[in-house]
Amino acid sequence: MPWEALDKETEEIIHIHQFHPHPKVQLADRSLLCPVCGEEVAVRRESERAQAHFYHTLKGAQHDWPYNESRPHRAVKAALQAWLKQDVFWRAAKAVYQEVPIQTNRRSDLMVLFPDGTRAAHEIQLQSLPTAAFEKRHQDYLQAGVPVFWWFRRRYIHATKADLRRAVVRCQPYHLLITLAMPPNLHAPDRAHRRLRNRWPRKIEFGAARLDYWSGQEDYYLPLNTGQPLTPESALSLWRPLLHHALRQNLPAIPLDWPNRDDIHAHLHPVWQERLSPQDIDTLLIELWRAGEVVAGPNRGWTMHYLPRFDPQLWQRWLKRNPAPQNAEDDYLARSVAWHVLWWTARFKKCRSLTALKQVGNQIASFERLPPVKDALRPIYKQTAERLSSVGNSK
Repeated sequence: MPWEALDKETEEIIHIHQFHPHPKVQLADRSLLCPVCGEEVAVRRESERAQAHFYHTLKGAQHDWPYNESRPHRAVKAALQAWLKQDVFWRAAKAVYQEVPIQTNRRSDLMVLFPDGTRAAHEIQLQSLPTAAFEKRHQDYLQAGVPVFWWFRRRYIHATKADLRRAVVRCQPYHLLITLAMPPNLHAPDRAHRRLRNRWPRKIEFGAARLDYWSGQEDYYLPLNTGQPLTPESALSLWRPLLHHALRQNLPAIPLDWPNRDDIHAHLHPVWQERLSPQDIDTLLIELWRAGEVVAGPNRGWTMHYLPRFDPQLWQRWLKRNPAPQNAEDDYLARSVAWHVLWWTARFKKCRSLTALKQVGNQIASFERLPPVKDALRPIYKQTAERLSSVGNSK
């Protein structure tokens, strides 16, 4: 059954439960189209056999509708959509859509579109979800280039296995929680009361929490839809994946070799300039640097990582084994140079001929952008060439 329709005049996707309990009366004077096929649809009243839904007025236009959702899920989706449109951080978005397909044949519950074209998805999970399925769905969004935020039912995420809680925190800094106040007799075992399980929630609350991996206890809880705006620090912490994504999109487009935080701030779209100070940009870039996504350069500049066949996990392990001295915590350039020298030196050691060494040298000339790295590699390249020459002569 289709729950959504397209308003022909406003071009807005509407959900039938927004007009509960009398959708047929409230939508009588509106021209509605099917968002899938574009044919005209109308409202069918709720009955003992089915919930209220849209149907095609043209019989030949009937088709399957695979996106059926429970009433609690639809209610949470509509409430979250309304809150995103009002929240201080998200209200600058150009639009908030429901059921938007992405490139990996998946449909997001909510898709937020910002004026600069940046997209962010919100997924609602009220039922059990295996960890492997969660990781697969999250990876689908990453492959489509869309940051995604996962909202879990509060009582469910507390009772679930620890590996899912750990997987969620690896994807976003906080657990985003949904608290539902349901009508009484929700779990009535009598089959005659089965429909009570699918009733509209009386109250919906959104919040963010830090959960202990093993016990599921909340170390910290922040209510969200209370009408009080979040502080800039809280917004920066909660929506970090989106802010990281915005920097990844904008950094390659800046026409400078090593832009610093002020250069990056000046080239950002106004929607991000309002939400990020130069100090915030520095903090986010350091986090991306630790993740192996950007490289620190001269004059506190940054650029996206450029090494061929680079493995971020090796970089992160090397950082843990080689912490910065106490008096040089912010010397990110020195550690980037040290890692790049080590990375290219390992390529030298794998060479078994002068031809292979020359290929690595050509890669350095093409890819390496840090002058200190090239200066440090010259004597190592010369020593490796001499070694390979002596080995060839001895043969």
